[in-house]
Amino acid sequence: YTFARRGHNVFCRHVIKVDENLRVGSEVLVVNSNDELAAVGKLVVPPSAIGVLKRGVAVKVRWGLAPEP
Repeated sequence: YTFARRGHNVFCRHVIKVDENLRVGSEVLVVNSNDELAAVGKLVVPPSAIGVLKRGVAVKVRWGLAPEP
């Protein structure tokens, strides 16, 4: 969660839940377990494969919501 907030990509192994109606290339919101927004990015792996894959990027983060210093 904190890595996504800093603008880093989200890897498949860290995804807990994904909407099965999404498609590769969809803009997605990355949230934590409390539904707090962390980042916005593009889905690069089909939702059906995210739970199976243990390696690789699931979401390429476009921008994160890191707090101002």
